[in-house]
Amino acid sequence: MEQLKPESSLDDIKRIAEILKADVESQSNAAKLRIGWLQSAAPILVPLVSLAALVATIAMQAYQLSLSRADQARQYEIQEQRRTDDQWNEFLKGVDPANSGYLSNPSLAPRLLFFLHNKSYNAQAIGVAKNILGNMSDHIGFEQIFGEVFIADQSGLRVNRDNLKDLVNIFKARMRTAGAVRIECLRLSNSIKKDDDEKYYGLCSLSEEKLIDTVRSRKEAGSLLTLQQARDELDQEHSFISKEVAKLLRHHSSQHQLNAALGSEVKVNLYGLELYDCDLSEINFSNVILDGVILDSTNLQDARITPTSPWKKPEIRASNWWMAKKINPEILEYLIVNKFPYYPTQGATNFEVDRSTYTDNIIRLCRESHTSACDAKLSFGERPEK
Repeated sequence: MEQLKPESSLDDIKRIAEILKADVESQSNAAKLRIGWLQSAAPILVPLVSLAALVATIAMQAYQLSLSRADQARQYEIQEQRRTDDQWNEFLKGVDPANSGYLSNPSLAPRLLFFLHNKSYNAQAIGVAKNILGNMSDHIGFEQIFGEVFIADQSGLRVNRDNLKDLVNIFKARMRTAGAVRIECLRLSNSIKKDDDEKYYGLCSLSEEKLIDTVRSRKEAGSLLTLQQARDELDQEHSFISKEVAKLLRHHSSQHQLNAALGSEVKVNLYGLELYDCDLSEINFSNVILDGVILDSTNLQDARITPTSPWKKPEIRASNWWMAKKINPEILEYLIVNKFPYYPTQGATNFEVDRSTYTDNIIRLCRESHTSACDAKLSFGERPEK
C-alpha cells in the first residue's frame, strides 16, 4: 500500500483513502461470507457433531459391556471348571478298585464318557478307563468306553500290536472280576443248597426261571440274580474282546505272505489271553505266539494252527479244531489225546460232530502233518444230552 508523503497532493490522499476503504470493505465482506457460511452450515454440522458424540458414547459403552461379558465368561469358565473338578473327584471316589459297588452301575459309562469327551480330562479319563474296564459288568457301556479308549487305526483295527498289552491287562482284570462273581455265586449257593451239584457257577448256572423257583423264598434270590446278570454281562464283554482280537489276527494273517516275501515278519503275542466265542476260521497262526493262550468255543475251520513258537500246553476248549486245515504234529497229538470231542470236562459246545466225521478229519490232519498219532484208537466222548 502506498504511504503518504509530505509532498503528496490532495488527489494522492483521496486515492489512498479510497484504496483503504476498498480494502476494509473487502475484508468486511469476507468476514460476512464466513459468518454466512457458518450460519448456513450450522443446521448440518450440529447434528453431525451430536451424532459423532453419540457414536463415541455408544462405542465406549459397547466396549465396557464387552469387557464385562468377557469377565463374566471367564468367571463362568472358572466356576464350570471347579464344578467339573468336583465331579471328577467324586467320580474317582466311586470307581475305587477297592469298592466293587460300581461293578454293574448303569451310570458309570455315561459319566466316564463325559470326561473322555472333555479336553481337560481326556488323558486322565483314558487312564482310568483302562483300569476299570475289566471291572465293569455292563457290556453296552463297556463297548462304548472301549471304542473311546481303543481308537481304530488306518486299517480299521481297534486292537493292534501297539495297544495289545493294554487289552491283555484289561482282560486279566475282567477274569479276576469274573472269578469274584463265581466265588460269590458258589458261596450263596452253598448256603442255600448244601448238596448242590450244579455246574461251574453253582445256582447261578441255572436258568433265571429255575433259579427263582429254587430260591424264591430266600432273601439271597435277589443277590443270585444280580450275580447271574453280572456273569452274563461279563461273558458278552469277553466275547466282544475276543472278536476285536480276531480282527487283528485276520488282518495279520492276510499280511502273512506279503510280510514273508518282504522278509519283515512280525509276530503277534497273545500271551495271557483267552479267546472266547469268536470266529477264527481260515486264520494262519504261523506268526502268532500262542503260549499261555486259551481258545474256548472258537470256530477253527480251515485255520492253520502252525505257530512257529512253542505252545507247551495247547488249551483248545469246546472248539472244532479237527476242522482246521493244518495243525503242527506235536499240537495235533496233544489235542487227539486230551481235547477230543466231548472230553469229560468240556462243557457245552456249539460244534456238534459225529465219530465218523471226526475220524475222517483226524486222518486228513495226520496225513497233512506226517504224524502217526492216528494209528492208535481215537477217543470220542459221550455227547451230552440237550
